[in-house]
Amino acid sequence: MEETNKGIEIRLSDLWEILKRCWWMMLAALIVVFAVVYIVTVNTHEDQYTATATVWALGSNASSSSSTSTSDVSIGTQLIHDYKELILSEGLLREVLETSEISSISATKLRSMISIGNTEGSRVMYVSVSTTNRETSTRLANRLATVFCKTVNDMNKESDITEEKKTLVRVWDEATTPTSASNPISTFRIVLIALIAAIAVYGVFFVMYLLDDKISTADDVEKYLGVNILGMIPNRYDAQRKKKGKSGYYYSYSAYTGSESENSVYGKRTKSEK
Repeated sequence: MEETNKGIEIRLSDLWEILKRCWWMMLAALIVVFAVVYIVTVNTHEDQYTATATVWALGSNASSSSSTSTSDVSIGTQLIHDYKELILSEGLLREVLETSEISSISATKLRSMISIGNTEGSRVMYVSVSTTNRETSTRLANRLATVFCKTVNDMNKESDITEEKKTLVRVWDEATTPTSASNPISTFRIVLIALIAAIAVYGVFFVMYLLDDKISTADDVEKYLGVNILGMIPNRYDAQRKKKGKSGYYYSYSAYTGSESENSVYGKRTKSEK
């Protein structure tokens, strides 16, 4: 008899059988993972509060006594990218911390708390500071915007005699105290992690199904051995097994010579028979 090398065929009915076999384990994994991730997240999560101040870049020739020209608008738009880098300089951050009288935060840590936003083509810069305290976030955001504007404007005096300064940047809107956390716990993410765990359980059973090369049914005989079943003789203990809730096993014979092991085309034993 020639061996037939056929690829593994996966039918929808096979996928459904796998699901019926492991649905309770998928459900258990879903519940356990959700509970564990939720508890860990709640116990380790720290609410962050973000305060945002708005800075407006006027231009190069604008002053308190003159109007803003078209060239100022163009220059201000170009300089906004430089301002986004300069506002994070070490010296400026140290001055912000000193004038705010906050010694528990270093300049390096403060830099990691700051985010600078800007709409493309706009001269408006959003200075945001995130901390675990509402008032601290507001104070640092306002102080950072004020110190930055003062530093930039002081470095662009008309002359040392008149002390007239060019107003290149100014605070347009001060930060207000945030009322809610900017990083709330994401229930959707926790549910997604739990679903991935349930799918992983199904994946394990699916791989086990693919690796299982035992011939267990008449369909397996025809599928893998390429022979037709002439007949099936039920196991004499089948009725007893069904009463006890166990599945029955059947054996095929091409001819009867008195020994099951010699004539069986396929079959497997239960633990009680081994």
